[in-house]
Amino acid sequence: MDEPLHAALVATVCRGPDTDRSGSRMRAVRGPDAAARIDVYRDSIRSLHIGTLGRAFPVCRGVLGEDYWGQLIATLVRCHGSDSGDLNRYGDFLPDALGSAQVIRPELAEFPYLQCLAHLEWRIHLAKLAQDDDAGNWRRFATLSPAAQGACSLRTSHALSILRSVYPIDVIWSRHTHPGLPADNLPGPVCLCIHREGRFGIGVSRLASRESGIIEAIMAGATVTQLERHSQGMSAGDITNTVIEWIGQGWITGYESGADDA
Repeated sequence: MDEPLHAALVATVCRGPDTDRSGSRMRAVRGPDAAARIDVYRDSIRSLHIGTLGRAFPVCRGVLGEDYWGQLIATLVRCHGSDSGDLNRYGDFLPDALGSAQVIRPELAEFPYLQCLAHLEWRIHLAKLAQDDDAGNWRRFATLSPAAQGACSLRTSHALSILRSVYPIDVIWSRHTHPGLPADNLPGPVCLCIHREGRFGIGVSRLASRESGIIEAIMAGATVTQLERHSQGMSAGDITNTVIEWIGQGWITGYESGADDA
């Protein structure tokens, strides 16, 4: 079976002739400069890919330095070309690719946190692309009986995600993105919440263990009544205050129940 046209395009234009399969449908028009003509497109597409990754992972780029970053990413792009027309979603492969590179490149040993940092930057990038959240009908929620409220599950923001790391990657990220602010020297491991901050900003907040238990339970679909099981001894009042705070911050945006009242 012939390979799909888009796959042939990626192999020929993005990754280079050494990765082309025999029988590929992507061929330059015959002529003495056929290969050179494809090279023009190849260089342009590769530059777009490299530029896209640099914008999505600016802190990783800054940690490694422009020259080394450019050399490393150029190599990775040859193996991970995008077959989508939307380069905004290009880059999900990079954290794992950097992790693999650390195994075979001794010079990366001084950056043991690199893969975790890339995971954080990719979560931040996706948060910027997340769709807007619908406003929850909290007045309607207040009219429900206590039993009905307890049976509801809470809905988190489309931009919100949780990331755990053995390294203090939030400190590394903050030092590069906010160089004028005082640099905290907080150790790892960490549980981080990536979230919208205001209308257009993205924030990274470190969570205490009992807070992380609650938010992860919410994201897993736990009902309001079930949250107490994940609160590590927090009182019902403390859980309520925490949830109210997260609603105010936009972390929790609504609720779901069996009735059409969310």
